[in-house]
Amino acid sequence: MLALFLVPFLLFMLPGCGGKSATAPSTAAFATVSGVVRDAVSGTPIQGASVKASSGASGTSGADGRFTISVGSDQRVRIDVTRADYSLNQAVVQLARNKTQTLTVSLIPAGTTTSVDVTAGGKVTDAGSSATLSLPAGFVAASGSVNVRVTGLDPTTNQVKALPGGLDAVDANGHAIYLKPVSFAEYTVTDGAGNVLQFNPSASSGANIELPIPASLRGQPGYQNGDPIECYVYDTADGKWKTPVPGTIGPSSVDGQPAIKATIFHLSWYGGAPAAAETGCVQGTVKVDGSPAANVDVEAFPG
Repeated sequence: MLALFLVPFLLFMLPGCGGKSATAPSTAAFATVSGVVRDAVSGTPIQGASVKASSGASGTSGADGRFTISVGSDQRVRIDVTRADYSLNQAVVQLARNKTQTLTVSLIPAGTTTSVDVTAGGKVTDAGSSATLSLPAGFVAASGSVNVRVTGLDPTTNQVKALPGGLDAVDANGHAIYLKPVSFAEYTVTDGAGNVLQFNPSASSGANIELPIPASLRGQPGYQNGDPIECYVYDTADGKWKTPVPGTIGPSSVDGQPAIKATIFHLSWYGGAPAAAETGCVQGTVKVDGSPAANVDVEAFPG
């Protein structure tokens, strides 16, 4: 049975305004990116989120969660949205000259952070999701203890709005594909100064991850112990999911429930997600009392 997976996490709406002032690139040809940053779980506006364009413009969300930045137009731009106690989200937009692109960007609260000794390695489990990261000795090029954070994301809930880059992906052969979301987590390591540390290539054994299968999918075909599922890594520089690594479903080391298990050699967002070569579109008209309604947000989620 063919299912449609439509996930416009970052809603494109009509022009808006608000937020704090922002820097603008030195060019006469520009476009405007405006919108609102929200908590993916509660839906409340997030104040103080950093909004940065890959072209250099930046701003900060105001008390109402709104932001506005001016960006050089006629180009593909990545918009990074971050706050210290939330996970990264990104939008990639094509900006037309003198136009306004409006986004709703959702962030998921950061998961469990644990101090881990680099020499010994260790395991970190996200208390909210049971996603895990097991690190070998010397997992980063640093000494002493570092902060390891694991943030699980269940795409069968509203958390899916916080998934960076949507579900467009590139397979191992460079072909454009679309992901059917099953389970995701962000894995990050920072030093005492807050600098992000990447996995040490000298740690040849890699790190082991577990991505829990959501309760609504357990027992279904393709999601049982022993079934293979590829895990895609999110490329924050390109705004795409790519470079899949093999994963296999097995009992979770936390609660014994099915989880996707894989070995990784890079720290970022990871997603256990079968790939689909086909997608579908839904078109329609929103009406109120029989008349077409304008300025209505329309959201679609995996299902």
